[in-house]
Amino acid sequence: MSEEIAEAICRANIVNFGDFKFGDGRQSPIYLNLRILPSYPMIFKFISDKIVGILASINQDVVCGTDSAFALATAVSLKTNLPAIYVRKQRYSQRTMIEGVLNKNQKVVLITDIITNGYNKLRLIDGIRNAGGIIDNIVSVVDKEEGADENLKKVAVTLHRLITLKGLLDYMNENSLIEKDVYEQIVKGTE
Repeated sequence: MSEEIAEAICRANIVNFGDFKFGDGRQSPIYLNLRILPSYPMIFKFISDKIVGILASINQDVVCGTDSAFALATAVSLKTNLPAIYVRKQRYSQRTMIEGVLNKNQKVVLITDIITNGYNKLRLIDGIRNAGGIIDNIVSVVDKEEGADENLKKVAVTLHRLITLKGLLDYMNENSLIEKDVYEQIVKGTE
């Protein structure tokens, strides 16, 4: 399955190479922009179908999207007939970080586009739990394998992923979609 995911991601031009600085100050030679998935309807449908496949084995009442993956969460909601909510990174004028209807003790699955170490997701998990939701599963399209799995286990949350960054880069390298020196630089930096 990961080869199909990698091919779809590459066809959607989600992978960008250069010198990128992220909000937390980290620099990276690669940037994955999964926010553009809706611009590629067939690929967007394919990716959301794969997420629905994962959800078939998870007991949930509500689909929750992060800011960068709310379109994916909405697509999954429409396919599964599960309500969708959105979790903010912080509280605004309301007491909760949740937009939408979340009833106490509903099981929530969080959908995200990319996960690194999981620290940002811990705040979102707290927001869901503080609003009365039960969350023990996250589905990420890409896992950068920077410790998220271990960090989420500490708060009793299981990470499900469609592909790892290493798997994506390996596919790109095997299909000559990345220059060898760029591949080696990025893989070396993820070890």
